[in-house]
Amino acid sequence: MIQDIQQPDDELIFALLVKNLSDRQIVIEKKIVDYIVKRIHRSYSKIFDFIYKIDEMSLKKKNSLI
Repeated sequence: MIQDIQQPDDELIFALLVKNLSDRQIVIEKKIVDYIVKRIHRSYSKIFDFIYKIDEMSLKKKNSLI
């Protein structure tokens, strides 16, 4: 039996962003997360790439950026 993995919906993208950024101690306002959710590419790899890039920027600047 083969099961397709569906693209994440807005609710899941929101949860992934908040959880993963929070795990990296990056605080982000809800309105900014909502903005990102509406514009980010709907694939898990792109979502995690985005989180990684934000984390890298935060570490380079030594602050939470947002």
